[in-house]
Order: sequence, then structure tokens, then C-alpha cells
Amino acid sequence: MKKRVAVYISLLASLINTDAAAQRKTMKSEISNREVTLSPQIREQAHRPPAAPLPQNIMQQFLSHNMVATETELEAAPYVLGGQEGRLLVALGDDFYARGDFTHNHLTYGIYRSGQPYLDPATGELFGVHAKQVGSARIKHINGSIATLTAIGSSAELRRQDRLFPRQDPSRVTAVYPRSLDHVIEGQVLAVPEGLRKAGFLDIVALNRGTRHGLSNGATMVVYQTGNSITDPITDQRMGLPDERIGLLRVFYTYENMSFGLVMAADRPLTIGDRVSNP
Repeated sequence: MKKRVAVYISLLASLINTDAAAQRKTMKSEISNREVTLSPQIREQAHRPPAAPLPQNIMQQFLSHNMVATETELEAAPYVLGGQEGRLLVALGDDFYARGDFTHNHLTYGIYRSGQPYLDPATGELFGVHAKQVGSARIKHINGSIATLTAIGSSAELRRQDRLFPRQDPSRVTAVYPRSLDHVIEGQVLAVPEGLRKAGFLDIVALNRGTRHGLSNGATMVVYQTGNSITDPITDQRMGLPDERIGLLRVFYTYENMSFGLVMAADRPLTIGDRVSNP
């Protein structure tokens, strides 16, 4: 009986294997005889919209009315002597006198007032002096080094010693798109223009890094606030807490040693001395 069962199982296994082989052979034959037609197809990929540029109106407004000048440039620029009839202040529409080099034949000038100096917090190096435009003027006539001008624009009364520079060309402000840097750059918030101490969303800040350090327009910088110093309640040891990420800014105008950036995000106000670094 056992012998018959063994023979039966052996025959059954042989039949199963033969049938499977026949099926594989049939499938292979069908595949080899099948005619496949290939045609060009469009591959679909997820569309990533291009990164938006910085708000150009904010940059244009700032750069058209603010500049960083060296001490040499300020000393060489023509300056306001005063108004007619000995007036010390000049208003819109008034004629006034200025002294300096007018041989470059500029017809209009921006009137700038010196402001805060930009000093590197680490080395004390003077990067330049902030100069803000307080008005504009048109040449009436020139007599040697003395020129008579008419105030054609004014955001404040013009004063003696205000400096004259050729008017800034708004077209120099081009679109600034985000870009990454090839290496890590670390620096600090150098100043907030207008003499402020804090900056928030869409405010402009000055940084103590520029083209000399590899910084370029469009660079994204993360802002960190230095951690507070506290005393450990158990060990009585003085210790510093970790720096906290508080904001994001994007550089839009660079000088050799410094730059200006626009605050794109701020969890809390940015202050002078905050650390910045590219991601």
C-alpha cells in the first residue's frame, strides 16, 4: 500500500512540473511573437515655479535716497554755503549757493546729509558714512568754484555743509533673485539705517560683510540672537545659552566691506550685533 502511494505522489509531481514548464514555454512564445509599437511620450514632472525676486520698490526707494560714502568722497564733494540774503536754511524753490568742483557738468544734484559712520564691531575699521538725501537741486549758473542752484526737491530744509552728489539713477536697481553661496559666511548686523536700534519684517539692515568676503546680491542669511548668560542654580556656574534663530534676510546691495539686506522674516525684532550666517 505504501509503495503505491509513493508511486502516485511521484507521478503527480511529474505531471505538475511538466504542466508548469509547458505554461512557461507558451508564455515565452507569446511574448517573443508579440509585436510592440513604441512611440514618443511626454514625461510629466512636478512643476516648480521660479523663486520670486525681492520687492523692487522697497530697494529702489532706499537706494535712490541713501548711499554709503567714504570720508574722502565726502570731503571732495561740493557743499552748501547758504541761501540768498544770508539765510542759513534753504527751502523748496529757494536759490542757494554751493562751493566745490563743478567741472563735471552735471545739471542736477542730490543734496545729502552725513549720518552714522559704519564701523566694524570686531576691528573698528571704518567702512563708510551713511548719507541720506534730503533734497535735490538744479544748476542755474556757475562762477568758478561757486555755483548758484535752485532747490527742486526737499524732504527737509537744506543746511550749510550738506553735500552735493550726482543724483542716483533708479535704473541701477535691478531684480534680485535668491541664490546660494559656495561657502559659509558669518557676520553681524552692523546697523539699522535712520539710527534705529531694532528692525522687523521688510526693514533694511546693514551687515559687516561684503564682496571682499564672498557675499553677493541675493544671498539668504539666517539671523541668530546671542543666547543669554545665566547662572546654573545647582552648580552656581555662569553659562551661556545657545543662540536662537530669530529671522531671515536677503542681501540686495553689496559694497566691498559691507552690504544691505532686507528682512524677509522675523520672529522677534532684529538688533545691532545679532549674528548672521548663510544656511
